[in-house]
Amino acid sequence: MEHGTAEKAARSMRTNLVLPEKMVPLKKGEEVPLGPGTARVVHAPGHADHQLLLHDEGRRILFVADHVLLKITPNVGLWPETAPNPLKRYTETLRSMRSLPVELVLPGHGPLFHDLEGRIDELLTHHEERLEEMLQEIKDQPKTPHEVSRKVFRYGLSIYERCFALAETLAHLDHLVLEARAERVDDGLVSFRTV
Repeated sequence: MEHGTAEKAARSMRTNLVLPEKMVPLKKGEEVPLGPGTARVVHAPGHADHQLLLHDEGRRILFVADHVLLKITPNVGLWPETAPNPLKRYTETLRSMRSLPVELVLPGHGPLFHDLEGRIDELLTHHEERLEEMLQEIKDQPKTPHEVSRKVFRYGLSIYERCFALAETLAHLDHLVLEARAERVDDGLVSFRTV
């Protein structure tokens, strides 16, 4: 990133989040009361390491947080505090959700929808296409994650959006390395190239 961009991005990302007075810890697999029924807590890493979803099997409702959104693809980024290979964890979680009996999907933001399996297929296809696009970018010569990000995310992005684009680029490049389709080169400046 250009000098000063990180500082500008940090200022734009700060929020005045107000926490609730009472917080109740949830554990993967436990049943929690939800309206007239119960919901099972589902751990869904990838978009966020500790993201939890609620599945009300009786009413066939999935409270999916930001893991599956209808209009946009959730950001799957490699951040300093992120566990390794978030893209692999994200796609594995998506695949495991295919078999959930769900008729209504309630995301953390954006419109509700009904076709969970169809949206999962769209997201998996999107990430495969994004991986291929990044492979093409690093095919002829090594490129830094910043260079790849600027080519793949071509549209006029705000500083805030460029940070997310870079984190997502890092997650995809990391995934390509772990799949032995690319390698990381560190000669004072980290870059990636195909193998």
